[in-house]
Amino acid sequence: MGETAQRRLTAVSHTGVARLERFEGCPPVGIALADVLRISRKEANRRIRNAEQLAPRTTLTGQLLPPMLPKTATAWHDGQLDGEHLRVIQKFFRDLPDHVPPVEIEKAEQSLAQHAVNLRPDQLEKLAHRLALHLNPDGTFSDEDRARKRGFVWCGGQQVDGMSVDRLIADPELRSELDAWFAKFAAPGVGNPADDNPTVAPSDEVQERDRRSCGQRQHDALTALVRGRLGDPKFGQHNGLPVTVIATATVHDLQNKAGHAVTAGGTLLPIPDLIRMASHAHLYLALFDGPKGRALWLGRTKRNASADQ
Repeated sequence: MGETAQRRLTAVSHTGVARLERFEGCPPVGIALADVLRISRKEANRRIRNAEQLAPRTTLTGQLLPPMLPKTATAWHDGQLDGEHLRVIQKFFRDLPDHVPPVEIEKAEQSLAQHAVNLRPDQLEKLAHRLALHLNPDGTFSDEDRARKRGFVWCGGQQVDGMSVDRLIADPELRSELDAWFAKFAAPGVGNPADDNPTVAPSDEVQERDRRSCGQRQHDALTALVRGRLGDPKFGQHNGLPVTVIATATVHDLQNKAGHAVTAGGTLLPIPDLIRMASHAHLYLALFDGPKGRALWLGRTKRNASADQ
């Protein structure tokens, strides 16, 4: 009973979230919800997406429409489902190809909702897998299906040690191209940053002393791929600047080889890493007055000296 009551309270809160609107001059709903409830923005956005699928909809003309997942919404508001059940059902529909007829989708949603009230989430997941095979027995997915799922995102900010975790969903083209790149440039001994002179044609001795894991070699191969393209003049400029890493650091930190630089994208870059990157980069230097941030030196971008200079 306690679990059912808790689930009903969650459903009520989602109903309130579905009614939230953004007014001019106010922050986005996701940010406002996160601030008010003191939850992460990721959790706030998840609740908003859930509410959009489980709450009744209204057309521009004021006509009421049922929820996007009507049977699931009924079981949800009755307190018979929890968040794990809902995520299984949502994933099922995200992975369905576009060629499945709407009538079959409606039947599938009804079937999953009916079974979810009697099954654990892991059992429901197995049922959803069998149902997906039934609706798409040949495993047919169009280019549009795959394009809809492709993406690359950083999973949160940088960790304490400066490392970052990402999530990549690659289409067959990108996967095949990465496989070809890794076959050469992620092989043992190739481009090993631990070597004094990294090479793309390692000897047997260089290969044998390479202690990197496969994942580490592939990471280093991606680094070499991107690094080789940055700063190339044929790519022109972005926002008036060369297409390369733009980092801001103090002279004090550079002299002490400590602290962090900040890139234009907001990444914290340890000073030793910045110095190492500068050894094989196209360098562009700008000096600013520390207290006021006024430009003191801009390389060759301007011919006439400013008053500050």
